[in-house]
Amino acid sequence: MSSQQESALSQIAENYPGELLLRRLLRRRPHVNAALLASIVESSDDGIYSVDLNGIITSWNKGAERLFGYTVDEVVTKPVMMLISPDRQHQEIAILERIKRGEHIRHYETVRRRKDGSSVEISLTVSPMYTPKGNVLGASKVARDISDRKKSQQLIIRELSHRTQNLFAVFQAIAARAVDESKTAAEIKYVLNERLHAPCAGVSSNSGGGKRIAYRASRATVRRVLQAGEVLRL
Repeated sequence: MSSQQESALSQIAENYPGELLLRRLLRRRPHVNAALLASIVESSDDGIYSVDLNGIITSWNKGAERLFGYTVDEVVTKPVMMLISPDRQHQEIAILERIKRGEHIRHYETVRRRKDGSSVEISLTVSPMYTPKGNVLGASKVARDISDRKKSQQLIIRELSHRTQNLFAVFQAIAARAVDESKTAAEIKYVLNERLHAPCAGVSSNSGGGKRIAYRASRATVRRVLQAGEVLRL
């Protein structure tokens, strides 16, 4: 393996999520060679691969094989655009331009295409790789599958939206009754405060991040209702 290849491999390894651990290893064991670095990259669960400045894939680990479905023989020397749908290929062009300027792209969330044609949501970190003389020769990429996380977020958002709509319907009913039973804007505000305090307190007593978000959403709705009461006074 040439010194240039070893340098490139070292940079790929140092840009993967275990970068801090790897740096400590290199400091403690300066004799660590390219073979060990290759094994570290190869054993990562994340997809780690590299491209040259023309967007040609130059390396591909097992994590990338699991993530995208292509073997190393199927992708090395092929354009990285094979992983990107036509409507997103402008992203790769912009990324390579930034890499040529020596810039880093960290935790960029996007969508890539698997061998079977399906889409996968990933968090992408891209870093420039350099020659021993300091010239940019390509980019190392770390792709992490975030599909499950995205699905969980969407479920939480839908649930919170449903709960907020239900809460707002209740608040509207309470507001309408308060208006019917009160003569002034001050009385409306007092009745709303009294009647809305109990449901909001009940929500806040529950534990869990999602319920705290729902509580904040309900408080925001309360403020909107109270502001409506102020408008009535005008």
